[in-house]
Amino acid sequence: MVTDANRKAVAGAVVRTGSSETVELRIESGADGSFELHDVSPGSCVLTVTHGNDKAVLALELRAGDTTECHATLARSRQLRGRVLGPDGQGLPGLYVGAVQPGYPHVRDRVTTDARGAFQIVQLADGPLDVVVQNQGWFLLRQAIEVDASESELILSLSEAELPSAALSGRVMDRDGKAIMAQVWLVSHKLAQ
Repeated sequence: MVTDANRKAVAGAVVRTGSSETVELRIESGADGSFELHDVSPGSCVLTVTHGNDKAVLALELRAGDTTECHATLARSRQLRGRVLGPDGQGLPGLYVGAVQPGYPHVRDRVTTDARGAFQIVQLADGPLDVVVQNQGWFLLRQAIEVDASESELILSLSEAELPSAALSGRVMDRDGKAIMAQVWLVSHKLAQ
């Protein structure tokens, strides 16, 4: 059953299992707020319910063959907005900014900074979060934050050392010195903290 903060049934709420990147099952609640998901994998399950800007997240433990009843009460979801700035104080466009629960390796709710380095992530989970800044898969920054209901803007300033600044070029040759087509992998020793 899906209800709002006043315990009124919510029709058309999106109910899903899985993460923002891998949705396992998805359904909408009926006129009376009810929903049924079948063939859910047993074990730990995260159920996410959204309707407009409202959200509920439930952690469930499911046993094979059992039917689990749950009640999701929607609350106004949190959002995070801010800017990513370079050492010169100017906005950095085209970087990925995401939110992740502390200790959890997968970045969720990832957005791209605009021309001013601005970003906005909506429908964030409850509790403390780490905000991460990435450039083409490279972690540039990971910072613990607490998102509250205020409308303040988060400023993430990257130092010169945190910005990618090196370039690499070359040619792949066979044993006879002839240029060949090949895949080249670059492995960085800089890891997200």
